[in-house]
Amino acid sequence: MNIDNNQTSNWANKNMKIALGVVLLLIIGLVGYRFLNSPTEVQSKFKIGVILPLTGPAPSLGESGKNSVELALTDLDAKVKEKIEIIYEDDALDTKKTVAAVHKLINIDKVNALVTFSSASSIAASHIAEQKQVPLIGIGIAKEINDGKKWVLRFMPSPDKEAVRLEALLLKGKYKKVSIISNKADGPKAFAEAVAKAVTENGYELVANESVEKTSNDFKTTILKVKSANPDVLVNSVFPQSGLLAKQIKDIGWDIPIVGYVNMEDGDQVRIAEGRFENQLIVGHDNFVYAENYQKVYNILPGVAGDHVYDAVARLTEAVSVGKTTNTEIIDFLAQDFKGAAGQYLYLGNHAFDADLVVKTYSNGAFKKID
Repeated sequence: MNIDNNQTSNWANKNMKIALGVVLLLIIGLVGYRFLNSPTEVQSKFKIGVILPLTGPAPSLGESGKNSVELALTDLDAKVKEKIEIIYEDDALDTKKTVAAVHKLINIDKVNALVTFSSASSIAASHIAEQKQVPLIGIGIAKEINDGKKWVLRFMPSPDKEAVRLEALLLKGKYKKVSIISNKADGPKAFAEAVAKAVTENGYELVANESVEKTSNDFKTTILKVKSANPDVLVNSVFPQSGLLAKQIKDIGWDIPIVGYVNMEDGDQVRIAEGRFENQLIVGHDNFVYAENYQKVYNILPGVAGDHVYDAVARLTEAVSVGKTTNTEIIDFLAQDFKGAAGQYLYLGNHAFDADLVVKTYSNGAFKKID
């Protein structure tokens, strides 16, 4: 009797397990079917981390950069735009904040690519991006941004190339005694050194070459010292306070010709200069269409390198549009010639670019090309 009961119980348990297994298989099959046939398949977005100086000593540059990003996004196809997410971080041109922002963007936000602004910020970010193998586009002129790095590109010409163009286009045949005022930020310092080398090698007399701390806003003592050397021309290699330097030159009544590069091509600094940038010559990028569109939308001149910020985001979104989304694919896509808001970019290898520079002057509310 006990044997019959045990056999019956074992039979019932086996049937119960079979029934439960069948039910479980049906549930798994139903869930799988609904997942495979779901009309709302979720796709992760391509995240771009953009680090800008939205506060600190030059918030207008950050605002211009952010405006340029938004301008680039408005030109995107709607389907591509849906795939893009921009995450902004503010570093206030403080490299410690840059480093913290990069760690957040990579480790927490899981960005696919980075864009950084200024030579100092880009150099600080480049070491982390290189270690983490995250593609980074640095907007700055210092060669240290990209030199020897696999995952970092620099979208602006080197200071050597800009200095050679400045000498050939703005100084040659016009002046003999050259002076330079710079500040000790990475980009301006590198440009001033390159200009000093170019003018010395080409037979000019470098009568004054003065530098101030990068956060200094009082140039009067330095201006008077340079003025006493009686130069024919002054090279403005101060950033971001290029307009403030020009205003203080105006305040002492010194009518010395001032030449510069993109540091003088900034809407906020033009305003601060109070007319002292009028009819002065600079070497800059062929970005007139971008500048005109920017003014139409925001009713102000763009800031320094806003065109490069535009191009950085535009190129990354273009990579996404053609299915290049892995870190290797992105770098390979970016490392080639292209036409952008800043003009024609020429890829030089080593993740560096050159660009065709033109002579410009500021007059009647806009920068104009000088043939």
